[in-house]
Amino acid sequence: MEHTAYSVMLAKIKAYRLTKDIMAAALQPHDVTLMEWLALGALQQCSSGGLSHSELAVQLNVSKPYVSKLADQLSTKGLLNNTEKAKDKRVHKLSLTAKGKEVVKTTEPAVRQALREWLTPLDRDQVETYIQIVMRVAHDL
Repeated sequence: MEHTAYSVMLAKIKAYRLTKDIMAAALQPHDVTLMEWLALGALQQCSSGGLSHSELAVQLNVSKPYVSKLADQLSTKGLLNNTEKAKDKRVHKLSLTAKGKEVVKTTEPAVRQALREWLTPLDRDQVETYIQIVMRVAHDL
């Protein structure tokens, strides 16, 4: 059966919405949104100890004003340090607080379990193929 562009895009959007809803439900007990969690994860994986607003915007594929809003929300929750760089007061370095690191640590298993349950109809090889395709498409854009 040949798939139309419409049917492929509709399936992709349905999968995205399902994933988003599953993630939101898994993160809700931890009082973080999906975008907040993605920002925390990006900062956790950063090897330099923090990211600028611009660097985080690139990682999350969002605007710098959106990152500023996100940083404010995470700072208010005590999950993020938002410090000015000594050389240029206009530039801020974002890094995780101890509480932010703990949230990343505790949410990872909850999210993995939620995704595992969602992908239950697939066997291990299919799940691995799915992950490889998603990662390839995302990194090749």
